[in-house]
Amino acid sequence: MLAPVKPHHAAGYRQSILFFHVPKTGGTSVKVAFQRVLGSKVTLASYEAEGTSDLEDLVNQSAHWTSARILLGHISPLTLSTDNGFIRTTVLRDPVEHLISFFCYNYQTRYESSADLEFFRGCARYRDGRFSGDEVERWIQKFHRDNSQTRFLCNSFSEPVTAESVRAAENALESCEIVGITEELGLYMAILAHVAGIDAPGPAHLNRSAHEIIDEDTRRLHDRLRPYVEFDSRLYALARRRFEITKQEYGLALAPLVADETGDLTLLERLQSFYQISPQERRARVTRRLAIVRNYARDLLDSASE
Repeated sequence: MLAPVKPHHAAGYRQSILFFHVPKTGGTSVKVAFQRVLGSKVTLASYEAEGTSDLEDLVNQSAHWTSARILLGHISPLTLSTDNGFIRTTVLRDPVEHLISFFCYNYQTRYESSADLEFFRGCARYRDGRFSGDEVERWIQKFHRDNSQTRFLCNSFSEPVTAESVRAAENALESCEIVGITEELGLYMAILAHVAGIDAPGPAHLNRSAHEIIDEDTRRLHDRLRPYVEFDSRLYALARRRFEITKQEYGLALAPLVADETGDLTLLERLQSFYQISPQERRARVTRRLAIVRNYARDLLDSASE
């Protein structure tokens, strides 16, 4: 196992942060918090462009002193190698909570994908925005959402998760110097900032999905979903052990995230971020927004005719 990294504050030396963002683990909170400290010019993200070439370009550009201090993207650590100029890092989340949050988020963003929209429209109480535990399980099976953190880390999203997949996911974690957990995101950000020699950010944003859309007792829902996250649970236990070691190493403190602190990016901050991303990323974002408009209009028309 990699030992926790030491901060490098020698004159003329600087490390950038490379954050491998596992979806629905708090990565948006990390991005917004660091952007507020560093500014949009040195907080660069590549989330929507296909492949890893966009983030690879950003990594190569960050060799220059005036370029990014933190890079973020929805890619596995296995897909991108770096030199010691980067602090490689990621965050994992309690597996059952992650799975529930993923379902709820998928419902909120259903207009981005025709397949997602069709699934939810086929649910009995779709128009009421309510779903059963059976429908959550059907969603997991249809879209291969079981062990989704393991799938992300090993970069395999449709094939069955195997022992080899788990080993690859463990290797992905091992390639990261700092591994955090969502449940202690504030402390994770304080440690990450300390290691990189950056002012510690405050928890400025919570990208939360509404769990109350699922009509099932919480304990019962957790029990029925646990078999779908067996491998994620092993990885999460590893992440917790890693983070405990890191905490002992640094002993820093930062106020935990507070549920009502939901300050999102301002319009100006969003425009600044949009200006900084690559043309490929901009095109991908525009394409996604056009898909949202089309699917929303279609759903609205179908609703009116029902």
